[in-house]
Amino acid sequence: MTKSLSATFAVLILMSLGLVAWLGARVALDEQEILRHRFRGLLEVTLSDVRSSIDTLLARRQKQMAELLRNLPERTNEFRHRAKSSPYVHSLFALDRECQRIHPPQRPPWTKTERAFLLRADPLWVTMGQLCRQPPTIHGGKGWQKWTWKDMRLAYWQRKPDGSLSGVEVNTMRLWSDIIGSLPSKGLNDGLISLDSPMGETWYRWGQYRPKTNEAPDASLTLNPPLDAWRLTYHASDAALAGSNSGSILFGLTSTLVMACLLLVGLAIFFYRSNLRRLREAAQRVSFVNRVSHELRTPLTNIRLYAEMLGENLSGEKKAKQRLDIILDETARLGRLINNILAFSRQERGKETLYAKPRKPDEVIAATIAQFEPAMARKKLQLCFEANAHDIVMLDADALEQILGNLLSNAEKYASDGAQVLVSTSMENRQLVVRVADQGPGIPTRQQDRIFEAFHRASEKLTDQATGTGLGLAIARDLARLHGGDLKLLPSPKGACFEFRIRTPKPEKPKENRAENRGQSNENDGENT
Repeated sequence: MTKSLSATFAVLILMSLGLVAWLGARVALDEQEILRHRFRGLLEVTLSDVRSSIDTLLARRQKQMAELLRNLPERTNEFRHRAKSSPYVHSLFALDRECQRIHPPQRPPWTKTERAFLLRADPLWVTMGQLCRQPPTIHGGKGWQKWTWKDMRLAYWQRKPDGSLSGVEVNTMRLWSDIIGSLPSKGLNDGLISLDSPMGETWYRWGQYRPKTNEAPDASLTLNPPLDAWRLTYHASDAALAGSNSGSILFGLTSTLVMACLLLVGLAIFFYRSNLRRLREAAQRVSFVNRVSHELRTPLTNIRLYAEMLGENLSGEKKAKQRLDIILDETARLGRLINNILAFSRQERGKETLYAKPRKPDEVIAATIAQFEPAMARKKLQLCFEANAHDIVMLDADALEQILGNLLSNAEKYASDGAQVLVSTSMENRQLVVRVADQGPGIPTRQQDRIFEAFHRASEKLTDQATGTGLGLAIARDLARLHGGDLKLLPSPKGACFEFRIRTPKPEKPKENRAENRGQSNENDGENT
């Protein structure tokens, strides 16, 4: 019992540790995901700083464009001269308050630059015409406008309170050159930051890390308008990510496992000691019952012996003889009860053994039946025996008697309203088969799976006529199994039918003394001679 309890505790501890390890792994994965989000947030902060520097540069260019558009001239040549005065300008354009184009002129002659601008600025004129036709505000209006012609084009415009509108087509190549020139070129050892165009092309990058092909960025951030078609990406190396969270995850997982292990070990020790104490107390109780049962056997044997001797002297007194028979029946019942308790005690300690000797099964069974016939007759039960096991086989007569006695005792207690109890025997494949069938009320279906459990009774009411410890069937089945067989409850149309089988090998023939055989052979040879 102690070994099985230790094994149970070991299995429970291992299962608990496995569960804790799984939970720890889940917690570690969740914590790693949280740390990834935090790390991604740090990378986005870095990208946000880069975007802020680009916004600062773009704000300076916007201020320069606004200065350039202040107090525009009226003559075309002066427009052309002002456009050439700034390296950040491709072309100037202007609309009057009637939304008519002032510059470039509506009619030729145009310069080569103006002709190219008019060719690529068709989408721009549509947007500028819509802006010009809106009601003017007190402070006018301003903003950036982008459009696509072979590549991305960018313009800055302003509208005056009188409704006129002017703008600048920005030299985007110069603008991007200034933006790239403002970005750092080194100082990023564990990652790579890239500036990508709307087409997915990398225009600029810095950092020592080189991502794998098709490796997704750890963080990305789009630029602010009017450059919102471009984005910044950050590829972090595995070493940077691992270094940011390995210490925290390892500490959290280790501390969780250590605390869980200590808790489980403490609980295991507590429950183990508690159950060990209960087992020790149970063993002491079993030992006490065992000693008491042994002590009861001696006076019980004497009572039965003297009752039988007294019965021989009361042959003429009928009523006294009946009372004496009751005493003998009750002593027999008490003897079976003590035998069951002792057998259960031996079984619990693993010391139940069999002592097989050559016997005829029918003779043992007939003797056992004879012990029950008087009590059965007083309850008007006819005890019938169909004997078909006459051969001498090896069996433990005491075990066979105890198995059959427990079955007959059950029939006597629970089937007293029946008319007959039939005991039949047969031999099948070196096995003794014994069936005990009664015609009583039978066993309820819900109880049939539990009747072989120790201390289980179909009814636990103290007022029931039939009483018992609930050990008879459990011990009978254990003895049958110890004898190489089994005890089962068979389906029966009425009453209960039990069948038990025990292995009964044939007795071995005594070996002849080979020396004597040789001596007899020599004497015979001499006589023949």
